[in-house]
Amino acid sequence: MGILERGVDEAAASHVESDRALNDTPRMSGRRWAVSVVVCAVLLALLACVSGSLRFGSMDTFAQLANGHELVIYFDPPDLTQPGVLRSDERGKRIVHVMITITNYAAGPRNVIGGTADCSCVVTGQLPQRIEPNGKTSIDATIKLGPGESVIDHVVTFYTDSRVDPVLTFRLVSHGH
Repeated sequence: MGILERGVDEAAASHVESDRALNDTPRMSGRRWAVSVVVCAVLLALLACVSGSLRFGSMDTFAQLANGHELVIYFDPPDLTQPGVLRSDERGKRIVHVMITITNYAAGPRNVIGGTADCSCVVTGQLPQRIEPNGKTSIDATIKLGPGESVIDHVVTFYTDSRVDPVLTFRLVSHGH
């Protein structure tokens, strides 16, 4: 019996030592724990932004999609100081062409039905246009500049059949010299 008792005593002593070790483990204070949670949340948000930006091509596109949009507009503002950007039409008026790209991130096709601008100096062509899911379409906007005008600042609106984005409005701005 001495052997069994000794074995039980050793097991009990071992159990007591492991309990002491757990109780002696340093614990994180409430403030440290809160800081750790905040740091983890910031790192996760940063990771989401980077991966979203890589997946969708830009942080702006990712932000629009994160805000619930399904149609995203992109265009490069024309640099009026570059040679060849300003051209003359058949009547001798100065014009600028801007290619506007609309990407459809919706599950189904969407249609760009029409467009308007805040003046008659902006003309959009090739409408209506159908955009397949995860597809893009490009719309050429022709902007007519008045005599001596070297700044473009117009609001352009496209109308779509999307329930989420029925109206796409953006400001087309470019400065010359």
